Amino acid sequence: MKNANNSENTMFSKAQRWVIVSLIFGVCLPLIDATILGVALPDLSTSLSASVTQIQWVSVLYTLVAAVTVTVCAWATRQWGAKTFWITGLVVFSVGSGLCSVSPTINWLLVSRAVQGVGAGILMTVMQTVLVQTVGKPLLKTAMATMAVPTVLAPIAGPLLAGYLLHIGDWRMIFYINLPIGLVGIVLGWVMITNDDFQQVRQPSDASSQANNRFDGLGFMLLAPALVLLMYSLSSLSDLGHQGGGHWLETGGASFIGAGLLLLFVRHTRKRSQQPLIRLKVFSVGSFSASMGLLFLSSISFYGGLFALPLMFIQGFGHSEWLASVWVGAHGLGALVSRPYLKNLCERLGVGNTALLGCSLAVMGTVPFLWPGIQGSDPLIALTMVLRGAGIGLLTLLGMSHAYHDLEPTQTPDASALSRLLTLLGASVGPAIVAILYVQGAHSGSFQPVLMGLTLVTLLCAIPAVRLMKEELKTKAAS
Repeated sequence: MKNANNSENTMFSKAQRWVIVSLIFGVCLPLIDATILGVALPDLSTSLSASVTQIQWVSVLYTLVAAVTVTVCAWATRQWGAKTFWITGLVVFSVGSGLCSVSPTINWLLVSRAVQGVGAGILMTVMQTVLVQTVGKPLLKTAMATMAVPTVLAPIAGPLLAGYLLHIGDWRMIFYINLPIGLVGIVLGWVMITNDDFQQVRQPSDASSQANNRFDGLGFMLLAPALVLLMYSLSSLSDLGHQGGGHWLETGGASFIGAGLLLLFVRHTRKRSQQPLIRLKVFSVGSFSASMGLLFLSSISFYGGLFALPLMFIQGFGHSEWLASVWVGAHGLGALVSRPYLKNLCERLGVGNTALLGCSLAVMGTVPFLWPGIQGSDPLIALTMVLRGAGIGLLTLLGMSHAYHDLEPTQTPDASALSRLLTLLGASVGPAIVAILYVQGAHSGSFQPVLMGLTLVTLLCAIPAVRLMKEELKTKAAS
């Protein structure tokens, strides 16, 4: 299969389209699973006689295992190739789903969910590597916009699908449904993705990378627990307003140890001359580091908003849960509408200006909620949510796709792993910030601290946007 490296190419080839279809099938597995499980938890708890704590671990364990798996994806992709590793992720997730569907006890289900988590970590990371190698840099933004559609539709389709499956069966149906989807993805991936696309990743030209690709065990032992502790401490912040000092000590201790391990990992990686777990040298590329800053901040704003805005609609505005879901759907609609225009906007306005446009739209979609009178105007709420979704949609997709613009093919697996890790951290930091600000405003019943926090984080996206603009000017001056 030939990569679309010619900037004059504006359309995907037939082979490229089929690869994208196979990737969509694979990415749909963890996305639908994440949104569908919540609806089935009560039925699952009753069927397996599980406590609330055990049921919580059904989701928590899955998320933590997926995050830990991401840490080894760059090394594994260089070791076995992106196609092989992608199909491995599909197989592992499908096997985990099958084990979940026949779980006789809650402990069996927890182990099976851990297996699913391994598959999810592979799929959500390696997808980006496969896509970059298949379509090339000129078409990457368009391809990413296509791949982003499932991320918008999954939160809408997932609960509806869950309701139907629970109507015709029990909770086991939500895992059975993954099997045919996974099988289609495996067959399409095996047939349509060719090994030739990834020879550059597995056989780089630089001499240091030709050395034996040994697994960086020490790097893994530093990074994996660092992520687990940081994600655990961030998720625990939502309870700080209801717990005593012991909880503060536990959370603070986990954060401190996690941050310390992360710093040790960075130091270890810089000293390791050959095949570190993840090559951090990619941050020396200006467009990549700016894109990662944009991705991290926009992920904080996105996931923080998904956590805060439904609470505001229900508790602050007194709206029904159904109406709150409509407003959240309007947010997704905005992202769905704006993302296909990303490539054209970048070509006309430039990458930096497009990022500033996304930042402006997102701020315009957040600030109006500070006005007390907005809760009585449904059209204004809908318009505001669409604007916010459009802006955040542009920011997240731009940060993810432009990260590869100036990278060598050998750096793609590392960039994919780092972008996924920063997205996961942003997804943890966002709700944590909202939870702290929510507690601060709870005494007065005001959501203003939360809204001001979301606005500030969104405004900070302008910093990496300006840096992207400077990198563009440097490139033009050099050419």
